Amino acid sequence: MNKYYTPHIDEFHDGFVYERFIESGWEERKATFLPEVSGDIRVRILSVDDVLSKGFNLIAESVNKVYIFRKVTDSITNPKVLELQMTFSGEFPLITITVEEQVIVSSILIQNINEFEFLLSRLII
Repeated sequence: MNKYYTPHIDEFHDGFVYERFIESGWEERKATFLPEVSGDIRVRILSVDDVLSKGFNLIAESVNKVYIFRKVTDSITNPKVLELQMTFSGEFPLITITVEEQVIVSSILIQNINEFEFLLSRLII
């Protein structure tokens, strides 16, 4: 089941994914430079499916809502194993990422797919 929250106007940027309620139900949209943010809007909280959609494989999960993912990058010239731990201890998940057993991101709160994509784009791996 997906969970949602109401985003703050400061979160919006070009390409920000959110949903807006229209007569027929919720519709996914991507913000343009000046998004129309009137009316009912929501953003899906980062989910296991979002992480899987970025090429990670789920390798373990616990009853305490801890999920472990693995992804191999640059498998031809310089393979590296990324391991991502997603822990749900409150409303939003905490993310820890290790590369070759070295922690490069430690317990950072990631609210949604937009922030997750931003984080991944900034990692030099």
